[in-house]
Amino acid sequence: AEGHPTPPWQGAVNAGSWKWLAWFGYFQDYGNGWIYHEEHGWMYCVGTVPTDIWFWTSSMGWVWSSQGMYPFMWRSLDAAWLWYYQGTTAPRWFHNYGTGANEWRF
Repeated sequence: AEGHPTPPWQGAVNAGSWKWLAWFGYFQDYGNGWIYHEEHGWMYCVGTVPTDIWFWTSSMGWVWSSQGMYPFMWRSLDAAWLWYYQGTTAPRWFHNYGTGANEWRF
């Protein structure tokens, strides 16, 4: 409805208390844009389609990814392209193409 944006995970497959997007993995929807991702943890999400999403996390600020790009992510803070090493958690590891170095984030 007008004035009520469609959450980006509409159309995700229900998997018990979790939801699943083929390109993004498992997450729990807590409403008002907040999700808990199985690898990334707490994220605030903005978007209206499940293939193109902006995420905010406390350790990285705003990052963007999409169905055709993930696990590549673009971080707004330093305009850096990152490659997420899928499966890494607490900390998560990324390759930063701007610096050429690997970095970690909780």
